[in-house]
Amino acid sequence: MTKMLNNSGRFSIKDLERLSGIKAHTLRIWEKRYGLVEPKRSASNIRSYTNDDLKKVLNVAMLNRSGLKISNIANLSDDELLTRIQEYSITNEGHRHFIDQLVFAMIDMDEELMEELIDKAILEHGFEKTMLDIIHPFFKNVGLMWLTGSVHPGQEHFISNLIRRKLIIAIDRKKQYSISGNNVVFFLPEQEWHELGLLFHSFIALDQKVNTYYLGQSVPISTIEKVIESKKPSHLVFSHLSVKSYEALVKYSKELKSIAGEIKIVFLDNSLSQKQKEKLALIVPESIDHFKEIIS
Repeated sequence: MTKMLNNSGRFSIKDLERLSGIKAHTLRIWEKRYGLVEPKRSASNIRSYTNDDLKKVLNVAMLNRSGLKISNIANLSDDELLTRIQEYSITNEGHRHFIDQLVFAMIDMDEELMEELIDKAILEHGFEKTMLDIIHPFFKNVGLMWLTGSVHPGQEHFISNLIRRKLIIAIDRKKQYSISGNNVVFFLPEQEWHELGLLFHSFIALDQKVNTYYLGQSVPISTIEKVIESKKPSHLVFSHLSVKSYEALVKYSKELKSIAGEIKIVFLDNSLSQKQKEKLALIVPESIDHFKEIIS
């Protein structure tokens, strides 16, 4: 179990609620009754919590979900709490447990623990389900921590590149041969660097025995046009997390369609409204299963 470190992250009680699943009202009661954590207070009496506080609340939440009463948890010393968590880690296989542990490992940039957790999850749940049910929700938590200033860029790059490495290894282990006859090109537009989602969908395509061409990050339209000419793909697949506006996305999609002809264009983004999707006139998968149907 990773040791408690004193980092500079600051969380509100609502942040702790979102990350731990324990209601803010309950956390306040535990604070007053058991001295669970001691929040810092601003001049205007607003509570804030450190990374150490977050770790303790997540540990307590884990044990409480396992059936241990809060009154018993509150009487544990820090060492006893960590011992109980280690015992819980051995027997518990729930997704929430893995997600909480990954948060700990990211905060401390503990690569050994991170590797151990991800490898264990893959062994128990398989690569696809680990990515969908554990890594994806974990990154939602990371996003929240980023917004609150509780994750510094080094931590975010550390975890993103570790997951990227896992994806590349998984992709490399897949035998690339086509049963469906489809050729699918994966790419990110120019100045787009966030490729974890694209890498995962490339893995899914390979798992479906679809032939893939992964072009990677920041690919100019002119390059895509040359690949279309030489490889005659059935599908183009892209995502665009850094797009400045919906209008810019519409403009880019028109440029892409002008060189694609009859090729199906798949846009990986489930945050758009139905009206926005219709205006784009691109194929937007609603789920991984839907994506599998589209490319097969």
